[in-house]
Amino acid sequence: GYLVVALFGLAYGVTSETAPLVAGAIFLVFALLWPALWRASLQFRLRNTSWRGVRLSFEGDLKGAYLAFAPLLLPVLGFVALGLSAPDLAPGEGASPEERRRMGLLFLGVMALFALVMPWCLARIKQYQHGGYRFAGERTELRAGVRQFYGLGLRTGGVMLLVVLIVGAIAALGVGLAGRTAAGVLMLSGAVALGYLLFPMLVVTHYTAALQNLVWQNTRSRNTRFRSGLGFGALARVTAVNWLLIALTLGLYWPFAQVRLARARLEAMALQVKGSVNDWLAHAQRRDVGPLGDAAGDFFGIDMGL
Repeated sequence: GYLVVALFGLAYGVTSETAPLVAGAIFLVFALLWPALWRASLQFRLRNTSWRGVRLSFEGDLKGAYLAFAPLLLPVLGFVALGLSAPDLAPGEGASPEERRRMGLLFLGVMALFALVMPWCLARIKQYQHGGYRFAGERTELRAGVRQFYGLGLRTGGVMLLVVLIVGAIAALGVGLAGRTAAGVLMLSGAVALGYLLFPMLVVTHYTAALQNLVWQNTRSRNTRFRSGLGFGALARVTAVNWLLIALTLGLYWPFAQVRLARARLEAMALQVKGSVNDWLAHAQRRDVGPLGDAAGDFFGIDMGL
């Protein structure tokens, strides 16, 4: 599965420089296949996860996967159109300033459309994903609405704006001093480095913690309910230590960092259960006795690394 994704990426990277039309077609084909591949990953991972001898499963259908990603269709087509038009505006091709301005406005429009539909699409994706988990006769559902995902997007945008203001202020001060002192050049370089550090540390960490809490706090089934209290500070500390150890070990700490991150996220969660779990397990074990049970699923039931 990882090889399939890598081949798509390699083909797109090569053809984008030599044959933009082919690159656009590859991008579009991959975008169309993405929901099916993503669903396949969910099927594979849940089917190969078990607790006390009972396997989990994912029961979302293929149609639901495509409907979940449907809001992204227009932005994707817009990016394809931009990619096909970009070579015509390369230096030396005779593109007028008006054409370049028009393409710039079109690019901003596509980005704005993407930002507008992304929370809606994320809500649909999570409702599909968290509505398809099944274990021992219990199937989950997500009770978070679209409004909550737009709220998450606005809060994350606020954190991003704060980072931009901090980095921008330092960079502006550095530009003002750059022509006179070496300290100005150093300050300008430091602003760039600070931006690369603060964006993942603050924006990505805030988004990751808030999204996990939003989704799992609202995931439940008839007899189960999840709790998630992942704090920004705790996740930021784990992330900072991971980065430091990855840098000190020249990347060798990467797999251990992934384990530490997963442990921190899982330890912030809890499961409330109504009734006896042993009764569910006994009922599920009586039903799950067929030799073909492990092979349930379609041809795409492989891990695509998504």
